[in-house]
Amino acid sequence: MIFPPGLPGPQGAAGAQGAVGAQGAAGAQGAAGAQGAAGAQGAAGAQGAAGAQGAAGTGGALVQTVQAAYGTQTVIASTTYADTGLQATITPTSASNRIRIDLSMQVSTSRASTTQGYGIRVLRGATVIWTSYGLTGEGGLAGAITATGATVVARSDMFALSIIDSPGTTSATTYKVQGNCRFSTSTGSTTFQVSGTAQNGESNILLSELTP
Repeated sequence: MIFPPGLPGPQGAAGAQGAVGAQGAAGAQGAAGAQGAAGAQGAAGAQGAAGAQGAAGTGGALVQTVQAAYGTQTVIASTTYADTGLQATITPTSASNRIRIDLSMQVSTSRASTTQGYGIRVLRGATVIWTSYGLTGEGGLAGAITATGATVVARSDMFALSIIDSPGTTSATTYKVQGNCRFSTSTGSTTFQVSGTAQNGESNILLSELTP
């Protein structure tokens, strides 16, 4: 017996979702990009200020020297300057050159009182070019001594000095040293080149000709 076709049956339930697939491998890293162009150079900084100029030197080239020593004891018992006996003569090779005078004077001064001193000056011919009365450390003296209550004072020195002179000549030029005592009263006196001392009673002068 033939039956007519039946009605479609109900839809079946959905199947379960399949598992997630594994992640694919990472792709290769792309090539590095080209380096960018260099930036423009910055402007140069301002130049610093110039440093101060150094002081000018005092000595030029040495041309010649003349040295002299004097060892005769010379006593000066006066406030008036008198020759110590120390001197030297130099003949400059150029009128524009200078002369450096270096002195080493053996000197002693004394007085039967509480104070005494002595002065020294340097002459070129008859012209005074330096005097100790321009000094301040000894009250205007090359050397001095004060002893309150003393009946006798005395002082011995090796007086040293270095000065520069510009004689402005090519003629023979004599430099000499004079001295005095601050007080001549109370048997005051100053002695140069004192005999029988450890310094052998000798004073020295050195003249050096220098270019400008």
